[in-house]
Amino acid sequence: MENAAHWKYTNTATGRGYMEADIIPETAPIIHIATTQLESSDPQTKQTCSMERYMQAEHAVAALSRAKNVVLGGDMSWDDRTDMPFPLPAGGGWVDAWTALGKSCESGHTYDGVWNEDLAVFNGYTALFSSLKRRSDRFVCKLQDYKLERIEHKALLRHSHSCGDNILKLNPSCHLGVVLTVAAAPDEPPPRHDQPAAAAVAEKQGVASQAGGQNCMEMWEDDDDDY
Repeated sequence: MENAAHWKYTNTATGRGYMEADIIPETAPIIHIATTQLESSDPQTKQTCSMERYMQAEHAVAALSRAKNVVLGGDMSWDDRTDMPFPLPAGGGWVDAWTALGKSCESGHTYDGVWNEDLAVFNGYTALFSSLKRRSDRFVCKLQDYKLERIEHKALLRHSHSCGDNILKLNPSCHLGVVLTVAAAPDEPPPRHDQPAAAAVAEKQGVASQAGGQNCMEMWEDDDDDY
């Protein structure tokens, strides 16, 4: 890991920012990684901090867009019911990894206040149960030389803690872990040596060519597993 850096958001009241670094594999292109925690809501004052979150996310995505391959992940404190859509620039190659891999937003909640040690209580404030689930943690990516392979939740196991004669069963976090796997995208196969490159492209498109002739469909079937 190289070129590590930390940046603080200019509109944060709680010291939020993001960290970034380059991962340099031996046999694959450089991939830039970053993690952040955006401004969270304050249930006691009923401040959602939605605009602060949006501007922080927008700034981080814009700053990280200079990299060809970048993965940004973390606790975005995002609530899809009240916040604006996550600011991914149109046409910029950015995707939400969860939805890009075919997962539904409804199945993606990573935060549930009921998982807290003190059931729905936050400094004396009791939240409504309907407000406790949201897809707070997420990965957003811009990948040119890599592809998304899979994304999954990792449940955090409860553990017991002795306190005098009492045994407390605590959750280590009110968040689920999210694990994203990416892999280097395969290179396009080279054209056959016995025909021009243009003819190979024509065969890929399923168009009969003089060079391909009757072998066009056979070539398509042979290469089908590569895509």
